[in-house]
Amino acid sequence: MVAATEKKTSKTAFVTGHLQKNPTANPKAVNEAWRKAGHPGSISPTLVSKLRSNLGLAGNLRSRTKTKEGNGEADAPKAAQPRGRFTPKSDGRSGAPANGTRAATATETRPRSSDRERILEEAEGEIDRLIFTLMSVGGMGEVEEALRRARRMLVRSHAK
Repeated sequence: MVAATEKKTSKTAFVTGHLQKNPTANPKAVNEAWRKAGHPGSISPTLVSKLRSNLGLAGNLRSRTKTKEGNGEADAPKAAQPRGRFTPKSDGRSGAPANGTRAATATETRPRSSDRERILEEAEGEIDRLIFTLMSVGGMGEVEEALRRARRMLVRSHAK
């Protein structure tokens, strides 16, 4: 006679089910529920975070409102501020045209002379590195010579 085996709930299945019932659960809450269900051990915060992400629940678990001091009322949540170095235009439109190309602005038309020198020197260095790379490959003499000619033209153009 074969003994019936109990099917154990996997941690992944347990966490998925718990997060579907309680989307704001953090790793501590999941572990409490795991222990209350009578399971041994614990569930790693990494597994909880991974499953939250897979379920589309990833993000900040902190509350979005702050209580005002003294009266217990909550402040209204602040509008989300853009992150990074780009800020929205004053008229609400983006700078890119509808076709996906980027229009040059007045400040992008020409770099300052000090920037120009630096950029040309960097380009010269990149050509040198490319020549040495091709030399290590071998058999690219014609390409190496063309790059040397281009480098000479570049040096002459910014030496003026």
